[in-house]
Amino acid sequence: MRQIDKWNQVEAQRAKKFQESRQAISHTVAPDVDLEQEAIHAIEAWKERPDLDNRRPDTPLQKLLSEYLDVVSEQMNVEDEIYPPGDIQ
Repeated sequence: MRQIDKWNQVEAQRAKKFQESRQAISHTVAPDVDLEQEAIHAIEAWKERPDLDNRRPDTPLQKLLSEYLDVVSEQMNVEDEIYPPGDIQ
């Protein structure tokens, strides 16, 4: 598989996890809340927890946020393969 195809596949997974996170959040907030911003805030809050490497998700939303961050990490690895650090384009 070409790297760009792999990146596109991972990007689709990332977008799906983000949408699933938005949907999970929609059940817990008022209807007039900006779900995009709430999802971004939830992802950032989950990412910034001090026990990042040792935590286990306790709720379905935390599981989605953890999965989302795993996909983002995979996407960054693919980007590093496409554009190796230090490689000047």
